[in-house]
Amino acid sequence: MKKFFIIITCLWISLLNPLISSNKVPTGMNFGFDYSQINPYYVPITEEDMNNSLNEPHEALLAGFYLKTEIDPLNDGEIKHWGNGETSWIIKICSPGAPALAIFINQLNLSPNSRISVYPEINPKQVYTINENEINSDIISFPVMSGETLIVEYTEKNESIDGFFVICDIMVIYKGLNFIYNTKDAGTSKSCNVNINCSPEGDNWQIQKRSVAKMIMRMGTKAYLCTGSLVNNTIIDGTLYFLTAYHCAGNASESDKKLWQFYFDYEQPGCNNTIEPKFVLTTGCTQLAKGDVKGGSDFQLLQLNSLPNSEWKPYFNGWDNSEDASLSGVCIHHPDGDAKKISTYRTKNITITPFIDNDKMAEGSAWQTFWATTENGFGITEGGSSGSPLYNSNGLLIGTLTGGISDCYNSNSFDVFGKFNFHWDKNGATANSQLAKWLDPKNSGVTKLEGYASDIEYFKDLYEITFLITNNWDMPIPNIKIKIWQNESETEIEPKSTNSEGKATFLLPILKILTTETIQDIKKVEINYELTHNIHFSKTGEFTITGDTILPRISLEEDLRYIVLFPNPFFNQVNIANAKEVKRIKIYNFMGELIKEYEINDDISIETNFLKRGIYLFVTEDLKGKQRSFRLLKH
Repeated sequence: MKKFFIIITCLWISLLNPLISSNKVPTGMNFGFDYSQINPYYVPITEEDMNNSLNEPHEALLAGFYLKTEIDPLNDGEIKHWGNGETSWIIKICSPGAPALAIFINQLNLSPNSRISVYPEINPKQVYTINENEINSDIISFPVMSGETLIVEYTEKNESIDGFFVICDIMVIYKGLNFIYNTKDAGTSKSCNVNINCSPEGDNWQIQKRSVAKMIMRMGTKAYLCTGSLVNNTIIDGTLYFLTAYHCAGNASESDKKLWQFYFDYEQPGCNNTIEPKFVLTTGCTQLAKGDVKGGSDFQLLQLNSLPNSEWKPYFNGWDNSEDASLSGVCIHHPDGDAKKISTYRTKNITITPFIDNDKMAEGSAWQTFWATTENGFGITEGGSSGSPLYNSNGLLIGTLTGGISDCYNSNSFDVFGKFNFHWDKNGATANSQLAKWLDPKNSGVTKLEGYASDIEYFKDLYEITFLITNNWDMPIPNIKIKIWQNESETEIEPKSTNSEGKATFLLPILKILTTETIQDIKKVEINYELTHNIHFSKTGEFTITGDTILPRISLEEDLRYIVLFPNPFFNQVNIANAKEVKRIKIYNFMGELIKEYEINDDISIETNFLKRGIYLFVTEDLKGKQRSFRLLKH
């Protein structure tokens, strides 16, 4: 939808036209085959198709439309035999006047070790190939490519074509002409916007950016543009939860959502729009929960069908579901379908109850955000930005974009974000109307959760902690059970590992109070052990239970060798968990240069106000000479 508060006009979009990352070349190109010999299969665009190109209220940014087709290897195209023993079925699909196209394939019955390649006739190097063993869905979605003609090539390692499939739909993208025909630099969003990799604006958001994707959504016969992001859950298991706005085709059918496309890593390398960006693509999703714009907070939670590929490492946003207003932060988004941008705010978010196209959102369900001028621009949002994440200064997600009136030339203009706090549990009591049931499946009551990325070291063992449980005869108590207590509710968690010596290692959520109980004849004992914002510290509680008989004393103790630096990100100081075990700390910049060395004498923190914003490597050395490194972000 974005913009809700203004009249929506036909905007030029830089939709995809990327140089698609692939080292696979269509078979015919290896043999100098002349593709002009192939007769085109025409899919005309009608006047009715073009008349459906206007945005309606409560819609995301309209980008194009779909044309129904029934193209298959048995009835269409041509067969070509190659000198290497392979055989290809080739068809040239042409939709005259279309600036960009994408195809969808279903009814899959492909031969083993076969592959399908798609590329535009005007640029064969823009090839996108899918191998038969990479397909994990009943429909294949190919990325948008420039020009009115696409070549589809299905290749088998046989002397004949035995496989079958149907090209069932063609998506026509009719916006983005300037980009596609190279009449201006890549990038069609407004000139004040700032690229995500532009320094210094994007320096401290290089992790969060990996969660954000551009969306192309099908609803009926229309294609729309939005933005959304992956989100973490309290189990921290990498479930592919993806959060965006409900007005981003939230009422599309289940079959339509199978065709939704998610373009991650679609970015320019710096401040200037210099290249046609690469990307990683995944297709298809299921809607889990939603909250409407009218009377709600405008959100939908999706679960993606798959990751783009095994090499790409996603980031799952951390979040803050409290009512706390943020004083500063950013939004990361794809305005006008352009490469990823960043917008910065430096004034406190304001709680509002906005009217969106004459429909009132829920009372107090939105943040009003004013953008700030930064070194390289004045980042705003546009159509296509809808659903994008709003972050606070700690890098946690606090809202999703609904609409606004932000403008390059008006510093008093603003945007509206549906509150994450309202998405959490205030759109309804059922699982399909709130985030809480999905993002906190164990009902732990967490209000803040850090993000997760499997390839970043300091996230791997962020919540891992070891307890040694003994009785008053110093004998280990096996099979200890740990319960999480928060907001008058308890949830039992299983240990990651246990051993016969009474040690139990757990993966713990943030901000918890724990109780422990033994089995056999030991009564329940409550031990207040609090973890806040990734603070891991040693705390031993010894409790004597009195009664008619002598009962054991239970002691809870964290392994003292566990050293942690926090918070992350940090500001003017870094705290040390188990500081008495630390001998010294060295700080290095990202180039590996030593900046500062501290000798630790039971100090529980070190001053860091002399450091500039950026990523630093902190190396601790314990009393036994063992070193451990931490990558921390300075805000």
